[in-house]
Amino acid sequence: FERYQHHYELITKNQVGSCAANFGFTYKNGDKGNLYDVKGKFVVLFFHDPSCDECKHVKRVLENYRFAHEVAIMAIYIDQDVELWRKSECPDSWHNVYASEIDSKALYNIRALPTLYLLDKQKHVLLKDVSVERLVRYLK
Repeated sequence: FERYQHHYELITKNQVGSCAANFGFTYKNGDKGNLYDVKGKFVVLFFHDPSCDECKHVKRVLENYRFAHEVAIMAIYIDQDVELWRKSECPDSWHNVYASEIDSKALYNIRALPTLYLLDKQKHVLLKDVSVERLVRYLK
């Protein structure tokens, strides 16, 4: 029963229409921040692993799509290999961050990488665990 209870708690987190769970993160230069400080009409949460082929595909799609300036993209690394994250590259306009507390505190239900969320400026979840194609269609 406890296993099912834990699974139920995970899948009911950050439902469409709810406020996304806030989390702290670190930039490569050591600066700290949290989700609710990120400004934009929309915020894309791109949970990824720099060595994952599907993550690389999603990153290329996001890089090639010409988002308006009001879309903030967060490339979020949550695994333990911090050196892998430090070596990764993202466009300068993105928030390329390390956020270990997401996984350790189970703040988001991340079943696989990549995982994409779309938030509005008040950090309400608009899309959860969505394909990059659906995300791009929504933002057009």
